[in-house]
Order: sequence, then structure tokens, then C-alpha cells
Amino acid sequence: MLLVLCVDLDDDVGRKTGSSTPVVGVDAVREAAVDLATVDPEDSDLNVMFQGISTYNDLREEGDEAVEVAVVTGTEGSDIKANREIGDEIDTVLASLQTGEEVRAIIITDGAQDESVVPIIRSRMPID
Repeated sequence: MLLVLCVDLDDDVGRKTGSSTPVVGVDAVREAAVDLATVDPEDSDLNVMFQGISTYNDLREEGDEAVEVAVVTGTEGSDIKANREIGDEIDTVLASLQTGEEVRAIIITDGAQDESVVPIIRSRMPID
């Protein structure tokens, strides 16, 4: 199974919209993206979420394997706390997936700072 994982290290999605995270599923991610666009149409995390939806759709069309999309968030202010929160949210997402197969991630971020979570993700699943 492929998991398209959209990373929002500073939790713009939760802070600005009041949405609870993680957000799992294409409809829920689309709704969260629209909510964020409504309150802050210039936030770069919008690009991350819409790219996640686009990647999810492309992979579904290929039909080679099961695919899911999710948004995980950290917290504003502290990279250490943010990374821990990302790890916890990834664990929540993985626990919610009903699959007996290995889950591999495709990571989508909006910059180098968000990529600091790659080792955290890699410790939980392989990354494509």
C-alpha cells in the first residue's frame, strides 16, 4: 500500500482552521484544504495538500496497488516537539489503515524544514 503523506510541520492546518489532525482520506484532505484556503489562501501548505490529492488520484488511476492520502502536522515553535507530534500522528494514521500489506510512503512537503521529518517517517515505513 502507498500512503501519500502530506507534511505540515508547524500545524497551519490545525491552528488556522481548528481541524483535528491527522487528516486521513481524500475527501477529508480536500475539505481541510478548502478550509485552509478560506482562512489563508496564500498558505504554502495548500499546495502540499492539493499536490497530495493529485498524486493520490494519479496513483489510483494506475491501479497497481492500494493508495491512501493523509495530512500529518507538528506544532508551531519547537522543531523537537513538532517532530514528536509528527511521529505520533503517523502512528495514528498507520493504526487506522486496514491493510495486511506493507505501507510505503510518498512524502509531500513545502520546503526543506518540513523534510527534517524524513528520518521519523523512515523509522516507521519505507519511503518511495
